[in-house]
Amino acid sequence: MLISKLVRRFNTNKKILTICSSLIIMAGLLLTACASATTTSTVSTSNNLSTAAELVLGTLKLEGTNATVTSTQATQLLTLWEGYQSLSDSDTSSQVEVEALVKQIQGTMTTD
Repeated sequence: MLISKLVRRFNTNKKILTICSSLIIMAGLLLTACASATTTSTVSTSNNLSTAAELVLGTLKLEGTNATVTSTQATQLLTLWEGYQSLSDSDTSSQVEVEALVKQIQGTMTTD
């Protein structure tokens, strides 16, 4: 009985930690995207936010709604956003790679 309570509490804390980690990484990416002086082909709105920045903002806006990011999505998104950050920081990555990763993130965010 005690063990099952501890396991449930651990799983709940793990989900919360995963979601919080994802939100922190996304917030950092948003700040990086907003501070960027370069405009790429991923810019899609009149306010000059990149698609990646829009995805971060949209994800944050979903918190507390019935469309909140699930722990499964958070795990997938964390991996994708870490890849995005790595590609964005790389001198050898191409814009095509970055755009493909953004499309992958969009696909993960799309509900079925």
